[in-house]
Amino acid sequence: MTLILTSSEPVPTGQMAPIALLPNEILIAIFKHGLNELPESARSPSFRKITASVCKAWHDVVLRSPELWTRVFVTLTTPVEHLQTCIERSGSLQLDLDICHFVFDPLNCPSCPERFLIAVLDLIRCHSHRLRSLTLWNIPDVAVDMIWKRFRNIRGPVLTDISVKNRPHSHVRLPTVPLFPFLDGHTPKLTNMEIDFPFMIHNVDVKLFNLPVLTYLTLRTRECPLIGYSLPPYLIEFSTFCALLRTTPNLAHLALYGPVIEPDEDFPNRPPPVTLPALKTLIIHRREPGVRYHAEFLSVLTAPHLAHLELPWHDELRVELPRQDCTGYLFGAEGAPRFPLVRRLCLHDSAVEWKLPAVSFIRAFPLVEDVMLGGTDVETFAATLRRSAVVVAKPKFVDYGAGPVAWPCVRKLTLRSVHMHSWKRCAAFLCEWLAARGCCDKGCVRVEVERCSVPPARLRAFMKCLDRLRPYAQVAYRDVF
Repeated sequence: MTLILTSSEPVPTGQMAPIALLPNEILIAIFKHGLNELPESARSPSFRKITASVCKAWHDVVLRSPELWTRVFVTLTTPVEHLQTCIERSGSLQLDLDICHFVFDPLNCPSCPERFLIAVLDLIRCHSHRLRSLTLWNIPDVAVDMIWKRFRNIRGPVLTDISVKNRPHSHVRLPTVPLFPFLDGHTPKLTNMEIDFPFMIHNVDVKLFNLPVLTYLTLRTRECPLIGYSLPPYLIEFSTFCALLRTTPNLAHLALYGPVIEPDEDFPNRPPPVTLPALKTLIIHRREPGVRYHAEFLSVLTAPHLAHLELPWHDELRVELPRQDCTGYLFGAEGAPRFPLVRRLCLHDSAVEWKLPAVSFIRAFPLVEDVMLGGTDVETFAATLRRSAVVVAKPKFVDYGAGPVAWPCVRKLTLRSVHMHSWKRCAAFLCEWLAARGCCDKGCVRVEVERCSVPPARLRAFMKCLDRLRPYAQVAYRDVF
């Protein structure tokens, strides 16, 4: 695109419609012109006229376009007047508010940041009826505590999104807010909520929970040495969490990262069942094993349409009886799978001999199509799948496996963080399983190997094992180093 105007030519009024069509070099020159740093090649009067007209046109567009003022970023250096200007120029349109980059020492901060934040929050409260989204990130927990206190009992009739991501290195104390905002029915259109540690939801009257249209819920927490004690930083009690979920009939995506749920001290007294008829995706990531963390939650959960389940790692097994199968939470009273419609499954170091056998996972998810296996699960599941292939080949063989042709619907198999000392056996086991399924067509199954550390001396053997799979599946690898 070229833009050439002489000093006698009129400046087109639509020069900024749209600005995306301007070449990058002209945009760069415009910004340099504003800083009095024009390059020597751009000092002709015509170019000055062009840049001036573009800037003036952009200025006019901004002033007469209220939709350009609806996204507001508030930092520690943002004047309150700027926020007031954005609110006024946005008219009556809905607002998207980002409060971010509060970089100060919470222990030795002056009163100025506190006064500034109070002024900002008081202004926002006056326009909470226009608030469409609220995002907090890169701010210390003391600032978030202040925000929650100011937002207590706030009404957001059009609020749809809440995201809270603070600075992990700035935790100095855990805020104890009597009622976490936005959960009490004053935000009837809230559909997406993402909460990061350390904002606890406790001492809550569960009767106030009301999230009728919440669709996406992500809760994340982690260990932090700055909070003053070594206990896991639980975000919400188990019974309170169950009460919260009962008010979310439209929840479709639930993700829990870290020790989010505080376990029930009295396991026999479980909360009433939780039914989530719209839940399609459930992600539970907790690397450090917890006492019946997975088992207790999944035991009370009913999700008839669950299609995507990520359940890496496993519960603390030292409290369980020796050689006891602890996968009962995946099956109903009559032994039928409780989540039979799962099509996408993610496991990583999830299976343990006797207590969490791979065969139980295979039986629990019979229709799975996309499987990700990581760590020790690769060899464990490969051996179990191969055992089912042996049963097919030799009918008189005693069936200790998953049954004939286990996982017949699998179309994609991802192997992550495979241990190289067992890779040769895994490849051989998978070949037998694929052959028993009749996968002679390369397009039947896709096998991907990723995130593997392969020593240079073992690279040739690694590639040779991949070649053994090629007659039965499409094979790909990535992030192999």
